[in-house]
Amino acid sequence: MLWAELLAYAPTCANEPWLLMGDFNAIRRQGEAVGGSTSWPEWKGDLENCLREAELDDLRFNGNFLTWTNRREEEPIMRKLDRVVCNRRWEDTFPASEANFQPPLTTLLW
Repeated sequence: MLWAELLAYAPTCANEPWLLMGDFNAIRRQGEAVGGSTSWPEWKGDLENCLREAELDDLRFNGNFLTWTNRREEEPIMRKLDRVVCNRRWEDTFPASEANFQPPLTTLLW
């Protein structure tokens, strides 16, 4: 449902800077997963397809690539679930912008 909503909204932002961030609870490609199942059913490509059709891509980032872990020492699983995506207009308007991903489970104290 989220992918359909993003695709429906994308045309209204085509000429404006557009940035989305959060836990997408999905990975774009197999290289964004370590541990766990290695099967790749067709539906796992939905996020990649959505972002490509909406003309969004990952914003440049620093810090951790894998943003989620099951916190197990035995059979650990890690994934890239948190991301910041933007359109070309965002990159052109804010060329110095970048995301910073802290290690999983890091608590920020203000």
